[in-house]
Amino acid sequence: IPPGILAYGMATSMVCSGYFVDDSDASVLAQGKRSFPGYPDSVLAPALHFTDALSDCRIFAVPATPKELRTPRRSAIPTLLVSGTFDAVTPPGTAVTAAETLSRATVLAFAGVGHAVVQSSPCAADVFASFLDDPSSPSVACVAELRPPVFATGG
Repeated sequence: IPPGILAYGMATSMVCSGYFVDDSDASVLAQGKRSFPGYPDSVLAPALHFTDALSDCRIFAVPATPKELRTPRRSAIPTLLVSGTFDAVTPPGTAVTAAETLSRATVLAFAGVGHAVVQSSPCAADVFASFLDDPSSPSVACVAELRPPVFATGG
């Protein structure tokens, strides 16, 4: 990743003040056991995709974002929600959930793309630009043409 692409302090602030604010090691383990009852505690204990986040948050010590700012709002503002089908941090299902209270949301999953969708996909960059030009009707035709890469199997 090129220097300057990620703002680690900002990301840690966001994750710690909102995403994990109500979590503890015990609650993360309990959530893991409910979702995957057959898995060992050693696999379930780390917060999914953020193995050290809870301990990092204790050290970083940012205040919690007020609950009303962490509660979904209803909105009719045109909103573009993009995700990559290979995104393990915010997969397409997250965008679908986020759109439940957004009556004018456009939800798009980009095949074969990971987390940084607009930066990683020329199609996503075009869709984003068209959304800025016309939020009510972005040009999304290229999304249907995308295919994930084909991985060769051994042999």
